[in-house]
Amino acid sequence: MRTPFISLALLLLFCSLPVMADISITTALPPPPPTTETFEQLAADMKSADYAAREAAAYQLSVMDDSRVPPLLLAALDDSSSKVLWLAIYGLGRTGYKPATTKLLGLLSNSESDVRSIACIALGQIGDKQSTQALLGMLDDESVTVRADAARALGLMGDPNAAADMTRAMDKNEPLVRVNLAQALGDIGSPTCLPGLLKALKDPIAEVRRKAALGLGLVGNDSVAPNLIRAFDDRDEDVRINAVASIIKIGTDRTVSELAKAVHDPTENIHDLAVLALEKINSPAAQKVLQGVRFR
Repeated sequence: MRTPFISLALLLLFCSLPVMADISITTALPPPPPTTETFEQLAADMKSADYAAREAAAYQLSVMDDSRVPPLLLAALDDSSSKVLWLAIYGLGRTGYKPATTKLLGLLSNSESDVRSIACIALGQIGDKQSTQALLGMLDDESVTVRADAARALGLMGDPNAAADMTRAMDKNEPLVRVNLAQALGDIGSPTCLPGLLKALKDPIAEVRRKAALGLGLVGNDSVAPNLIRAFDDRDEDVRINAVASIIKIGTDRTVSELAKAVHDPTENIHDLAVLALEKINSPAAQKVLQGVRFR
């Protein structure tokens, strides 16, 4: 038997790991400088006329785990300092403070793109479904960064009813946005996401196809087995690895039936990876197929 073109050790290591959605969608802020101020002192600083004092206090509060903090940050959404505003939005999203939803929706029309971006992220983290339509609208924002963050936020929101609009948005967006849309559709993990993920699996950008191949495994519908098997011959190695991981994750008898056809495929990549997938699935049906396989 020839050595498969993907390292077997790499493949088996990959497939042994749980496929997890990237739910930490913002880079965590660096820890603020140490402070001796109490919560009460920080709360007082948030009302200071000195914007630097308010910014320093907002920084501390935005990463503080204290149930008294979110109402303070909600009030700070009206602050004149853009830095205080950004930190307040960050902290509200981090804590998932649902009462902030209405004011955060209003900030989606802010003139500053970084404010619109962090507001999208916060709304996704809070997860109130009333935000879904507004986030879908942000997929048409003039800023590619805002559109990309809206896509990621929709993945956190997890609303399967958003899938059709997210799929349509793939036709008119830059690669970064399409990558995030494919990731988000996999995060949602609903059968409604299959059309978008199958579209993404044919994208010219490899990273979009990588996300799609993993996302199809998260949805777990065995009707996509033929599509994943075709991806075994993708020109990008990571797409191939992800496709194998997903077909193993699905692992139904219907999937095994499709792999049974693939082991006789004249395309070397498809043949080899079909055999590896069957070995990893290792069900009685898979073992029966493998018994009849002749390696080249």
